Amino acid sequence: MKKQTTRHYNYQTPLEFIAACKDRPTIQGACGTTNSSNDAGFFFSQTTSLDHAYRLAEIGDQEMAKAIVPRDANLLAHGASMVRFHDVTGDQVDVSAYLSGDPNCMVSNRKRGKPIINILVNLSPGFQIESRALRARGKAILEIITGLESNGYSVEVTAILVWADDYSISIKIKDSKDYFNIEMLAYWLVSPSVMRRLAFKHIEAEPKAIQKLMGGHYGVVTDLDQAQLNARPDCIYFPRMDNNDTASLEATINKVMKQYEA
Repeated sequence: MKKQTTRHYNYQTPLEFIAACKDRPTIQGACGTTNSSNDAGFFFSQTTSLDHAYRLAEIGDQEMAKAIVPRDANLLAHGASMVRFHDVTGDQVDVSAYLSGDPNCMVSNRKRGKPIINILVNLSPGFQIESRALRARGKAILEIITGLESNGYSVEVTAILVWADDYSISIKIKDSKDYFNIEMLAYWLVSPSVMRRLAFKHIEAEPKAIQKLMGGHYGVVTDLDQAQLNARPDCIYFPRMDNNDTASLEATINKVMKQYEA
């Protein structure tokens, strides 16, 4: 019986993905020399070490968030998309309602009634893409998400890394019910270290047969094909960035729109 070599990982939260990376052994890099997930330079990954990437992935990148969107815009997005309501269960106690004997004394925040928008972002850049271009492209995507949340839409964001049909990693970085946390999104959508440290750590522990199937070393990344895209009709898909792309907001939107043209 032929051994199964394709692998597809589906992580429901960033912390689940981080835990999986940490659980994997630290071994020699896929290139057969150094451990690239930890030894890659700052210019390539925009982090000083794998531990630095872990910290940002867990708490978010506050400096990047401030550089992208002012703090008041973050609060606006949070406030515009949420409404408070009372029930017998909830997130916190309304003390006055509790003291009055009202059983509906618990308070929660609920998203307003606008449609949920599912966004799928391919974070699989080519090796030659400069970090500043990846950051600019991530900034453009985050600006789009901020605008949607500011207008009351519930946005769900999933990051994917794809190596043809043989290997992929999917990470839900924001559920539609989650608060708008711009620091977390700023790390996961903008930092090159998601691919160039965290995903590398994930790949390095794979058997050589898997690495060979992916294209050798750290693999040959790719985009979703048309059939895969058609299987996700409810998603707005941001394709991977390649060497010919411009990372401006307008160019990012145009590339998304082009794939849906008849």
